[in-house]
Amino acid sequence: MRSDVFGGVGREGSPTDPRQLYTTCPDGFEYVYPGRQWSIIGDMDLVCDKSPLVNLATVIYFLGWVIASPISGWATDHFGRRPTLFVSYGVYTVSQIGLIFSRDYISFTLLRFTVGSARQIMNTAFFVLMMEWIPPNKRVLWGTFSENQYNMGLLLTALIGFLLQNWIHIQIFIAVFCVTAVPLFWIELSDDNWIRIKRFSQSHAGTTTSNGKVYTFIDCFRTPLIRETLVLNLLCWFASSFGLFGTSYLSSAIATDVYLDLAIEGLLALIPTFLATYLSAKWGNRLPLTCYFFVGGIFAIIAGVIPASTTSQLAAANVMSFFSRMAYVATFCVTSIYTTELFPTVIRSSAFCLCFTALSIGCMVTPLLPLMVERVAFKGSGFLFVGLVSLLATLAAWLLRETKGLSLPETIEEVEQLRPRKRHWPGLPFT
Repeated sequence: MRSDVFGGVGREGSPTDPRQLYTTCPDGFEYVYPGRQWSIIGDMDLVCDKSPLVNLATVIYFLGWVIASPISGWATDHFGRRPTLFVSYGVYTVSQIGLIFSRDYISFTLLRFTVGSARQIMNTAFFVLMMEWIPPNKRVLWGTFSENQYNMGLLLTALIGFLLQNWIHIQIFIAVFCVTAVPLFWIELSDDNWIRIKRFSQSHAGTTTSNGKVYTFIDCFRTPLIRETLVLNLLCWFASSFGLFGTSYLSSAIATDVYLDLAIEGLLALIPTFLATYLSAKWGNRLPLTCYFFVGGIFAIIAGVIPASTTSQLAAANVMSFFSRMAYVATFCVTSIYTTELFPTVIRSSAFCLCFTALSIGCMVTPLLPLMVERVAFKGSGFLFVGLVSLLATLAAWLLRETKGLSLPETIEEVEQLRPRKRHWPGLPFT
């Protein structure tokens, strides 16, 4: 049977009509791809009744992020940033190599789960290590530089995808790229800051300062200011991913070609990234982050209330969605840096990982937004939901304390001493 990879004719009647039955294909499928493209859909026959497995693979990948988040915080705080980074990157590289030889769905999804888990641990260890080495007046610059690597990765992926077009060849390139980066670990930054705090904790065992204890993510909830800061950060991180990927799922592609669309997204994302660098260096993190969430939420709500019943209205809704998406890109440039500055060294990795868990959950639930929109009368409800979440994050960002120009705190006691005396929120569990 002949099947198009973007919808397929492997089913009788309309693919959107649940009353239609799937037809059997005893002779297999003949896949029609534009140009020289070839994906896992053709290799694994993920069409007709198996088409939901495509989205399930993405969910399983982000599930690896969620599960690895608390593990990565404990590992980086217990074993150190550099050893954790080295081991996780090794697992990541081996898994990427394994994907080259994966030809069945189960092995593919298991390896993708491992890639997601290893990547989460690797990203946490790297970013925390980088922020601990950089002086306060350079954190925004280097944080934005690391964020730009994601945009550069999009551009490189678009170029390689356009040149190769076969998913196996693209995967080979990714694996080779990972292997070539392994020697960089011999010149990686050391854990001097973490080692110094660890030795101080051991040499002062029994004192009221550190008690020689091993800190875990549970310590992020023990004291009032740390707990309040964590809850506010969780909402901000969730809103960032929910807004960015939610507007992407709900709006139309910028270009008809998948590789061109990916390249345009990467290029345009550079604008809010550099703008966020300038604004954070000038005004700190708190005010710009608040403005990004507010702007993103307002544009998302405007996109939702536009009827989109005509071509011009649909174009206007996509433009509003694009502006909203760019605001959420800017939030990513701030939240990661801001979080490392808000929490002390002894629990910084644990808090960062809990926040990354909230981000991962946002990534997992956004594919459900289009399904929700299909089942309600008001088609702009998805954008309105994104906008409301963003406005809640606006309030959460405003309630955080400013960290511009301050040294990174090292102990929980240092952070708790910064608690405003007159600030009280009756009825809230984190006050």
